[in-house]
Amino acid sequence: MYPTLEIFGFFIYTFGTILAFSWLLFIVLLHRFAWKKGFTKSIFGSIVPFTLSIFFFGRLFYILSEWVDQKFILIDLLHGNIIDSVKLFFIPEEYFFSLFGGIFGFMLVFLWKTRTIKKDRVRYLDSIIFAFLYSAILWYFWTLLGGQVYGIPFNSPISIVYNHSNTIIKDHIPLFPISVLYMILCAVLAVTLRKMSKKILLPDGFIGFMGMGIFSIFLFLWEFLSGSREDMFYDTFYLSLNQIGAIIGIVISILWLINLSSKSK
Repeated sequence: MYPTLEIFGFFIYTFGTILAFSWLLFIVLLHRFAWKKGFTKSIFGSIVPFTLSIFFFGRLFYILSEWVDQKFILIDLLHGNIIDSVKLFFIPEEYFFSLFGGIFGFMLVFLWKTRTIKKDRVRYLDSIIFAFLYSAILWYFWTLLGGQVYGIPFNSPISIVYNHSNTIIKDHIPLFPISVLYMILCAVLAVTLRKMSKKILLPDGFIGFMGMGIFSIFLFLWEFLSGSREDMFYDTFYLSLNQIGAIIGIVISILWLINLSSKSK
């Protein structure tokens, strides 16, 4: 995955490395914020189930969304070409993952691990949103350097042009700086929500659902400015997979915020 560095004959895929580091940062922050919320024994003690689920569904949702170009992976598997299919599925050459798929994979394991402590799910969400926003800043910064998340063609003083060879973007045209916007959004949202949690007494989960809702709103809107939004779902519903996921996030957040507000009165 770009950018790629070669040191003493060994290739280092920097984006994959930073992606793994961002995930580890996310887990560390989860433990820290969960501990502050009073969870002395966190459900995030083992990261293996979360890691496997995020990777699997991130890849699966990407293949489904880019079915025209990626369907050969699953078709080869059905035809008995198991080794090559598994290799292509689990060892992609580029950044071929779905954000919505990764979030879906995380939430699936989260719901399973909290099946016996359902009352704590809402409390955990406050910790999850802070860990996500802080680690996402690093992740979006590296997508800015490598061009994994890029905007539509946009000629302006704030546009970005990728002229170096270590990028998946080869057209060398001015693009909308969507990664920068996501970095700013995550930073401002994290700081603002953190200050709110310290100054205002809010019910458990309120900060988490507010953060999820606001991020989902901007994700839905800014996907219209994404240079890679046209997938199978866009061809069918005129919305990308990330936008469909954002709508789900917005609806869930609004319903829970109304529910928490009514209970706190």
